[in-house]
Amino acid sequence: MNQSYPSPPRILKVLEAVFLLVAALFLALHALHLSADFPNHSPWMDWAKYTDEGWYGDGAIRHFQRGHWHVPGDFNPAAALPVWPLLEAVLFRFTGVNLTAARALTVAIFACILCTSYLLLRRWQLLSSGRRIETSLAPAIAVLLLAVSPFCYVFTRMAILEPLLILFTLLALLAGLLRPQVGRLRFGNTALVDTSAKQFTPAWRRHFALVFQDGLLFYYFSSVDQNAHMLWSKYDDELLDIYRGVDTAIGEAMAKAGAETTLIIMSDHGFARFNRADSHVCAGSERGRQPRARQKVVVDNGDVNQWR
Repeated sequence: MNQSYPSPPRILKVLEAVFLLVAALFLALHALHLSADFPNHSPWMDWAKYTDEGWYGDGAIRHFQRGHWHVPGDFNPAAALPVWPLLEAVLFRFTGVNLTAARALTVAIFACILCTSYLLLRRWQLLSSGRRIETSLAPAIAVLLLAVSPFCYVFTRMAILEPLLILFTLLALLAGLLRPQVGRLRFGNTALVDTSAKQFTPAWRRHFALVFQDGLLFYYFSSVDQNAHMLWSKYDDELLDIYRGVDTAIGEAMAKAGAETTLIIMSDHGFARFNRADSHVCAGSERGRQPRARQKVVVDNGDVNQWR
């Protein structure tokens, strides 16, 4: 008795649909009980659960209550990070100042992250294989892993800025992989895109922009940021010990990376005391006061100026 079996591509399509359906179900779970706060004693003890929702949404709340976002003498992060407060301000016009609504906005952004991730991996797969149709489970599996991740579950239910930054980064990557329909694009003397000549250089062959050609490792020292907010000017010696520990860790990383590795050390923002009242805060100073220990690092292919 002959029995026919579905072809492998059909099986893959069924599996892909199942994976995406399960991912959609877990995504829906993100929207339940949005009023619940970040769980205490979790594996990811982050100060974002105490501060960042209020910081990033402060401009939108003020605009709703006062008609403008700026308060002289206070901390006004919307000046440097305007997009997220703007989105919340539009939302609050319909819902009022509402924490659940703000967190629902973050869940919606996470849904966009999942869709963009799928499209990005799908597009990359098609361009890499050179085929018009390619069946693979990799994009669906990636989306499923993001949707079921407890780490993503915790931080994509909070009304913070980072999910929006991730979405913008993914959209920028996706834009670099889309094939233009009409026009020309040149980099120096190299033609990257010329639709009239049917010429197109894929993103991974352009050797610049957002597609890295070599390995890239990013590490964030959260201890410097969080402790500096709390210890500055009152516990400078303890704060300096923290900087020494970070300096030791960077020295070990430099020793293991080798002279051919480019090492970049940077500060993502300026800071001052947690209870500051001056909105005009610059990196390394508060009201003109210079900290005891300042950092200055210039790194280029192993050429390092020591911290001082």
